[in-house]
Parts: sequence; structure tokens; C-alpha cells
Amino acid sequence: MVTLPGKASGSALLWRSALRYAMQHRWQTGLNILGILIGVMMVVAVDLANNSAREAFDTSIDMLNGSITHQVVGGSEGIPDLIFTRLKTELGIRKAAPSLSGQVRVSGKELTVIGIDVISEAGLQRQRPGLPRNAFAFTGNLIATIGSADRVVMIESLARSLSIQVNDSFNAVTFNGTSTATLAAVFELPESEVAGDVILADIAAAQNLLGRAGMLDSIDLILDDNEAGQLRNWLPASLALVDAQARNDSVQQMSDAFHINLLAMSLLSLLVAGLLIYNTVTLSVLQRQKTLGIFRAQGLTRRQVFTLVMVENGVMGLLASLLGVAAGFLLGRFLVTMVTGTVDALYFDLLVTTFFLDPLILVKGIGLGVLLSLVSAVLPAWHAARSKPVTLQHHAAQGNEWHSKLPWLALAGIVLMGLGWVMLLPDYGSLVTGFIALTFIVFGFCLLVPLCLFLLLTALLKIGGSNLSLSGLMAMRNASSSINRTGLAVAALCVAVSVTVGVGVMVGSFRGTVILWLEQSLPGDIQLIALSGPAASNGFPASLRDDLTNMVGITGLHDAVLVEVESEFGPIRLGINDISGDEKFYMKDLVPGGFTTFDLGEGVFVSEPLAYLQTLELNDSISVLTDEGLVAFPILGIFYDYTSGIGMVQMQLSLYTRHWDLKPATRLSLDLAPGVDQSILLPVIEQSLAAYDSNFNLISNSQLRTLTLQIFDRTFAITNVLRLLAILVAFVGVVSTLMALQLEKAREFAILRATGMTPKQTSGLILKQTTLLGVCSGLLALPLGLLMSNILIDVINRRSFGWTMQHFLPPSVLLEGFVLAVVAALLAGLYPAWRASRIRPALALREE
Repeated sequence: MVTLPGKASGSALLWRSALRYAMQHRWQTGLNILGILIGVMMVVAVDLANNSAREAFDTSIDMLNGSITHQVVGGSEGIPDLIFTRLKTELGIRKAAPSLSGQVRVSGKELTVIGIDVISEAGLQRQRPGLPRNAFAFTGNLIATIGSADRVVMIESLARSLSIQVNDSFNAVTFNGTSTATLAAVFELPESEVAGDVILADIAAAQNLLGRAGMLDSIDLILDDNEAGQLRNWLPASLALVDAQARNDSVQQMSDAFHINLLAMSLLSLLVAGLLIYNTVTLSVLQRQKTLGIFRAQGLTRRQVFTLVMVENGVMGLLASLLGVAAGFLLGRFLVTMVTGTVDALYFDLLVTTFFLDPLILVKGIGLGVLLSLVSAVLPAWHAARSKPVTLQHHAAQGNEWHSKLPWLALAGIVLMGLGWVMLLPDYGSLVTGFIALTFIVFGFCLLVPLCLFLLLTALLKIGGSNLSLSGLMAMRNASSSINRTGLAVAALCVAVSVTVGVGVMVGSFRGTVILWLEQSLPGDIQLIALSGPAASNGFPASLRDDLTNMVGITGLHDAVLVEVESEFGPIRLGINDISGDEKFYMKDLVPGGFTTFDLGEGVFVSEPLAYLQTLELNDSISVLTDEGLVAFPILGIFYDYTSGIGMVQMQLSLYTRHWDLKPATRLSLDLAPGVDQSILLPVIEQSLAAYDSNFNLISNSQLRTLTLQIFDRTFAITNVLRLLAILVAFVGVVSTLMALQLEKAREFAILRATGMTPKQTSGLILKQTTLLGVCSGLLALPLGLLMSNILIDVINRRSFGWTMQHFLPPSVLLEGFVLAVVAALLAGLYPAWRASRIRPALALREE
């Protein structure tokens, strides 16, 4: 009888055997590494992109706010700069600085103008990220900018990209018209990518560039509690003192919710990768069952077997995680433009969109990959360690043991799904709790899959068994008898496809809801918007109104104004129009007679996101800062709104004019007579507009809907990337499973070959089996995907953004999911089928 060598040399022999096995099974080793790699890559990439967007968000706010504690804010027009002078002279507050910023377009490029009062900034002693502490003390030329109305400075790289040199003049186009500025100086900045596309100017120059003469956005302050109380009592009623951080909290909350959504999608893919790793490790144990059985018979302890499997997988997990982190870094650089673009479009205008690299994210990715590898390997390692030597060489016991455990696995799955459902019951709840509940439901469904697959295969055998060919019967019976392999493969593919179906239905429902909302919320037929020039600052000329009114085909004009005002919940958008409420708003909830009361100017409508996130209900009130101070407006209705994360309040023009000075309309909605051909009328309107010194945007509602949906599709482009990567992980898992089945059934295939089955018939048998698994995966993925879509629509998105979406079920999404599962399984079976067709019967049957 052959015995293992001594303890030290025996361990060396054991590890040498493990290394030789990995080298001899390169495809399997590669599959295991690939599964972990993709899972880690997705998490790291999304985490890096999210971190970059979050850093951009925080940095953009800091660039405008710095370290201030409070701000004085005013109505829609801002604050007269005289208030700043009085605040310093009458109250003696020294840590105060005027703030003014806005967007301008220079040579077709969007830039941010930041106005700085050098002396006041010195009093605040704040550091704006990416800029030197003394913002204007770069060169001697900058002294000329103090008090200047047209001299500015910018980063040298920005000036070079605009082809502007020092002392050159250039035009800056804003909403209020076109101004001319002179570049006084440029400066170098080691971290110029942090500063973004920024123009720095003295307050006077910024007011000139932005067309805001004599006005400020806010007054930035660093105050203690006593100073804050004194200033609050001193301020005129039309101004308010607010906490600087509180103004950004609601936007931060929704921006974070978007990041959590993306991270959750990547973690679902990591769950799929975990199923893949489990399957791959069990395949490794299966392939070496004879070797491990011999070692166990010769004295190898259970602890040594367990340690062998765990260390192998830990090393492989570490290698795959390192590769995954590198791939995640590259993918993250690609995804960051999508993520920051979405945040910029929906929540906040980012001044910075740079890729930020956080080493902790890379370390976390490595740790996740190794931990997932070890956790996924525990069960097969424990199973190999506890098996007796004879059991390791006879795999049938494993299949029988799995069949006996199917009801218990299903019961555990039902319990997990029930627990997840209970966690989703509260209408208002934590977003993290919602994702934990979704994870419980998905994982619980995975535990149900083996029993469902077994019952489905059994039913198919009973229903169509007599009509199936011999190879078809064998494919079904092999899949049923190997439920310990096929159940995991179907579960992994099912989860990946269900993510595709669930997210696809959610996006389709969101898209359908937006279309419905656009159809009911866009007044008139054509929108005329003043972008710059006299019309943007002074309203549409009376002569233009007369021309449009008298134009054949136009039956009515409606004014609209959109401004940003301060409220008890921070900045909100205020929409003003003179259209009857029942013609404009897509309402979710309304008090009795609400439209009539709204049209009389006796209350306001609030957007659903604002109402949900601030727990506002009908007949509550919302306080808004007007020219007369804070005024509480009764809430008459809640309307659906999908324009932006920031809240919105709508009121009639008659109510607006009671509390604010009338702001000129910057949008006209044109009603057209029935049957008018817009393609003929639009050029006629454009010809009339050419006579006015203003920049107009003329767009039909149909074009506006198309543009909105294009932005929508671009916003959700990142979800398509993550869905495809999840499918790739599952594809690798199916390949791994079929390889295990091919190895497990090698002797059966050898007997079939020896009794006359051709290589083509052998490969056909494998492909029939993999197609069957794909069909089962597709069928099981559909209910899970629909369940996931309901949770995403009714819970996750509502808790994240306050949006209520109508449920739309695009048949194409269900068909695509089913076809995707079948095609993925079929493609994954090509290599195992080829391997099975090359089996040499004599070699495979040598030990029978």
C-alpha cells in the first residue's frame, strides 16, 4: 500500500498537485478568474464613477460656497448689493462676502463666472478647492481687475483652449444678452482639472458679464449663533438668512439615491458572480474527486482538504480581483461621463466632471473579490472535507443528497422572499432597506430555482416524454439528475436575465410615463423661448406679440415664467403661467374644486417629488420667500413632474403678481388652429423673429417630446452597460456548469460513443440540454424580472426620487429577455459540446 510522505513533504506534494491541476485545466481556471474579474470590475467601475460624481458635486458646491456657514438670500431677482454694504457698516459683521455666479458662453463653450470681492474674501479666509487662497494675487496684472467692470482672469489652459491671450477682448453670451470682457491675466494651477471651466472676476465685472448690475446671488457669511440671530432680526422681510448646508441637502439626497441605484445593480452582478464561483469550485472538487479520494484514503485529513480548496480559491480570487480592479479602473473612466452627465442633467449643474481616483475603492474591490471567492468556496470545500474517501470517488451520492434538500432550499427561499416583502410594506422607508429587501427577494428566488427547475423538467417529461426523441429524453433526464449543477447555472442565468427584464420594464414604464406626462403637461402646440437679447431680459416686444397674434394659423398666446426662489426647504423652481390648471397639469392628487381655486390664484400646486420627499399633503402649506418676505401658500394639488430632482411649485400669474414684481415672460406657448401644418408655419414664424435683436429657440411640442426622450435615453444608457455585463457574468457561469456536466457524464458519453453514437450526435445532445436550460432560465427569469420591476418602480424609485410611475409592460422586453437566456445558454454550450464530441471511449472507460 502506497502512503503519503512525511508531513512537510506531504504538504508540498499536495500543493504541487493543486498547482499542476490549475495548469492542466487552464480553461476552467480562466473561467473562474473571469467570473470574479467581471464582478469586481463592475463594482469598482461603478464605485469609481459614483465617487467621481460625488466629488464633483461636493467640489462644485464648495467652489461656489467654500466654508461658509450661512447665506443671505433674496427673491427671484437676488439681493441689492447695497444690503451687503449696510450689513458690514451697521452690524459690523466682518466675515461676509458677496456672491455672484452664472453661466456664460464663450466661443461656443459653457463657462462659469465666479465674482469675487478680494477684500471681503480675505476676511472670510476661505479656501475654494482648486484655487489659490488669494484668488486674485497671481500676477501684478491682476491688481487692475479690482473694481474693473470688464477685466477677468482664467486658467492658462482654458485661455489657450479658447485662443484668448492676455489683454485680448472676447464676447460672453448670457441669458440677459452679450457683454465684452478683457482677459487681464492667466495663472497656472497644478490641479487645473479640479477648477473646471471657470472665469474669475471682480464682483463689478461679474455683474457686467452676467447682466446683473447692482444685484447679488447671495451674501456668504461665517457666523456664530448670536450673530445669526442678530442678522435674522435685522434683515428686511424680503430677504432671509439660511443655513448654507441645508440648501443643498435635498439635492444631495437625491444625487446619493442615484448613486445607490447604480451600485445596487453592480452588486446584483456580484451575486451572479458568486453563484458562478460556487459552481466553478464544485467543478474543481468534482474533477479531482479521484485524487482527493486517494489522498484521503492515504491519511489526508479533512482539515487539509478544506484548507486546500479554500487557499486555492483565495489565491485565484486575489489574482482575479487585481485584474478586476485594473479593468474596473478603465471602465470607471468611461462610466464617469455617463454618471456625471446624469447628475448634471437631473440635479445640479456640475462645475467639475473630472475622474477622481480613490485608492480605498481599489482596496475595497480587491477585498470584495477575495471575500466573495472564499465565501463561495466554503460550502463545496466543506462538502469535500466531510465526505468519506469512497464518496469522493462516486458522485451519485451528491446528486441524491441535493434532491433530498430541494424542499428545504425552497422553504428557505420562501422565508427570505416573505421577509423582503414585509420590509417593503411601509410607504415611507429607507432606500437602503428597500435594496436589502430586494436582495432578500432575489436570493430567496435563487433558492427556489432548483425545485422549480426539477418540477418543470419532471412535468415536461410526463407531458411530452412519449413524443420526444431518445436524445431529447436523455437531455431532460441528465438535466434533472444533475440538479446540483443545472440548478445553480439556471439560477445564475435567471438572475442576470431578470435584471435585464426588471430594469428594462422599469425604464420602459418610466419612458411611457414621461410620454404621457409630456402629452398632458405641455401647453399649446409650439414653444417660443427667449435665450438672450432684449426679449430675454425685458420680455417679448408688443410688436412681436401682435405679429404672432395676427398670423394665420395661430389662435392664442400664453405667457410662462420659470424662476428659482428660496423656500422653507431650500431653493425650488417656481413656475408661473396664465393657462387654466386643467389644461396644463397632469395631476396625481387634487382637493375638491382644486382647479377652480387654483385659477383664482388662491393656492398652489406642488410637484410630486417635492411633496413626497418633504412629506407634504393636500391642504398643507409651503412657505416661499417673496418680495414681501416668507409667505405660506396653501397646497391645492400635487402634480406629476419628471423634469429635475429639485422641487417645483406652480401658481397662476394673478397670484404671482400679488407677492412679486412682475417678471417679464421668457416663454410663449402658441395655440394652433386644427389642421395647421407646423412644417409650413414654423419657417414663417422664424422669418418674423429675424427682425428682432434677440436669440430665440422655436420648437414644436412634438420636437420637444423627441428631445426630452433623447435626453432620457442618454440618461439611462449606463443601465444598458450594466445589464450587458451582468449577462456576461451569467454566460461564463453557464459555460462552467456545462463543463462540469460534461465531466460528470464523461463515462456516460463514452458508453454512448462505444455503442454507436457519433460525435455529431454527442454534441447535439449537449446542445439540446443547454437549450433546455436556457428555455427554463428564460421562463423563470420572467416572473422574477416582473417582480423586480414592480419593486424598482413602486419602492426604489419612489424612495429615491419621489416619482410615481405608471406600469407599462413592453412585450419586446419580455421577448428579449427570453431570447437572451436561450441564446446565452446555447452559445455557452458550444465549447462543452465540442469537448464531449472529442471524448475517446477507450480512455474514458479505462477504469470502468
